[in-house]
Amino acid sequence: MRRGGRFLTSSLLFFLIFRHTQKALLLTLAILWSHWCQSEPGGGVTLEIAPTNTNAIVSWPCPSRGFGLEFATNLVGMTNWQPATGTSVSNSGLWQVTAPASQPSGFFRLKNHLQYFGFWAGSVAPGGSIIEQRGSVNFTMSYGPGPSADLAVASGMKLMFFAPDFSDPNVQAQLDAMRPYASNMLAFFTRDEPDCVANGDTNELDQLIASIESQVSQLRVSFPQVPTMMTLGCAFWSYSNFRIPQGIDYIALESYGSSGDPGATRNEWMSKLEFLRPYLNSSQRIFLMPGATEGYGTETQLIQKANDIFTYAQTDPLVMGVFPFDWYSDNYDCADAGVFCGNGVPATNYSISVIGNRSARDLPNLRARYIQIGRSIMNGPFLDHRGFLRKLAERMEQRPSSIFSTRTSAPPTSACESTRVQTPTNGMLAPWPWMNWPSVRDFALWPSQLRAKKISCV
Repeated sequence: MRRGGRFLTSSLLFFLIFRHTQKALLLTLAILWSHWCQSEPGGGVTLEIAPTNTNAIVSWPCPSRGFGLEFATNLVGMTNWQPATGTSVSNSGLWQVTAPASQPSGFFRLKNHLQYFGFWAGSVAPGGSIIEQRGSVNFTMSYGPGPSADLAVASGMKLMFFAPDFSDPNVQAQLDAMRPYASNMLAFFTRDEPDCVANGDTNELDQLIASIESQVSQLRVSFPQVPTMMTLGCAFWSYSNFRIPQGIDYIALESYGSSGDPGATRNEWMSKLEFLRPYLNSSQRIFLMPGATEGYGTETQLIQKANDIFTYAQTDPLVMGVFPFDWYSDNYDCADAGVFCGNGVPATNYSISVIGNRSARDLPNLRARYIQIGRSIMNGPFLDHRGFLRKLAERMEQRPSSIFSTRTSAPPTSACESTRVQTPTNGMLAPWPWMNWPSVRDFALWPSQLRAKKISCV
């Protein structure tokens, strides 16, 4: 991974990009396109529920690329979400699900395909970054088994291990040490920037791709269920023999920009993505890698670049994660601060001066924005209100005739939650007009006498 370099500067026409993104399949819903469903809704995705006879109709605009409807019978643990069945497209340009209003308590939400957020390590102190990042990332790069990996797992993070060197005579011991972590692994990282390493040499690129394929095939023997990842970004579009190595599951696409200009940067990574798209098979996914160090712009520019990546990532079902480069800065003046940094800069000590370019960790406004983005990707509206919503659900069970409503105060999210709760129709309920909330982060509970309600989803 490099802190600088030459990147693609020309961009494809927007209509070509849009045309190809229209062809993308929804990850969570196997639904065919129809002629009523041709353009993306503006201003976010809106989830609506309305009564019809004895049923409830849950709907949202078509196509809403990247969003799928999920259903849960309860909020215990917030892990019981399953894809909702019965989805179809209507003449009015809506995806719809019909649910009997008499069924037991149920909860609906629109969930985006965007699942993962984590930083390129950029340091030999992964344990410190785990402490600093926990609660706002759900995967971390780790150099292998050990205390740091254990801490990451205990903090709820998936692990990304660097793939072992299979030419090492002790490789079996490495594999055996990694095996207990298999169920907690996001991926094996195989190789960084083979297109850069080849330096324009097509023969060299062939050899690098073949070595990656060999590495992947050997990993599959011991870890058949663990995905594999590589990065691309230098000049893969310039090779006549470019292809994605067989067996690679995830491509981390460097999206830094050749200048600080956010608009030009967006054109660059959109062009890279557009070139890469035809090479992907139906199961391969993308992690976008925005630049998060001053070598790629000022803090203000880096925040805009982060926002552009996050906004786009929510609309393209091929994009599975956001993977900023990187967390730690170039170097730290530990001696001047009188701090021992032999094991890396001490966790949560943000006062030590940086030597060279600062990265996300030491740019407070950028760090704060990435914390928001990470939490949004990880949990959506439930993130900061988990305990409150649990209490709310418990109270509904204890007092089923009570009605509650709340609006989340979390930052804009990638998932929009909507809930239907069964309550008795014994005349105890007074009419409850729906509040017209302007926020795009609304959350509501409602009784079995369903009234129309729209909730916007970013």
